[in-house]
Amino acid sequence: MEHNILSPKTGIVIVSYLGFDAISTLSEEAEDPHRSVGRAIILSILSIGILFVVITILAGFVAPDYQNLNQNTAFLGILQRVGGTWLVKLADITIILSFGFASGQEGQTAVSRILYAMGRDGILPSAFAKLHKKYRTPIFAIVLVGLASLILSLTLSQDTVSNLVSFGALFGFILLNLSVIWKFYVKGDHGSVSSFIKYLVSPFIGFAVSTWIFLSLSIESKIVGIIWILVGFAILVAKTHFFSEKTPSLDFSNKD
Repeated sequence: MEHNILSPKTGIVIVSYLGFDAISTLSEEAEDPHRSVGRAIILSILSIGILFVVITILAGFVAPDYQNLNQNTAFLGILQRVGGTWLVKLADITIILSFGFASGQEGQTAVSRILYAMGRDGILPSAFAKLHKKYRTPIFAIVLVGLASLILSLTLSQDTVSNLVSFGALFGFILLNLSVIWKFYVKGDHGSVSSFIKYLVSPFIGFAVSTWIFLSLSIESKIVGIIWILVGFAILVAKTHFFSEKTPSLDFSNKD
């Protein structure tokens, strides 16, 4: 299959399956985060992957002529064959609720928690670290993320938003896989077969796949993403006074 056939919709696919990474932002609230957070992420990925494979296989049995389905509503067309109009309406309601509440809450929780940590550790203004007196939640960050999400959802198309989100996610995954290779294989134990597989082969596959998909994103998303990176770099330069001071870092060891 040619690369350009998959390119247009890779952003939407990535956004559809993102969310497992948000678990790591709640590490300060977790019991034994060094073990529980990693296990929760892996369990989430396995559950999503298995569910996707099972649904895809069953859908293939129902609609072997999938080429004739509307590419924008293919799954709803399959549900129409299985259960009729009532099942399609039920799926519509479920999708709306999952995107509006589950996905929205996941994104807002993760982003606001990161902004809170950055405000607490001096990377962003201290207002981001302000907690609600009663609920002990980062109220300023939550409200700001909610307003930003509302504005963007009303002004940008689905393809644009998904590509922008995918840029940040894939760029982060690329750096993460390279970091694993550097820290645990190059600088760590690289004398055993187990280490070779876990800390070199596995992250290299992740790096290769993430890079391949990253290169398929639209030019628009790459331009905006690069601008966003440059803005972050400018803030870093200002914070460190042209790197004359120590680079600020997040500390996830403290619990409030």
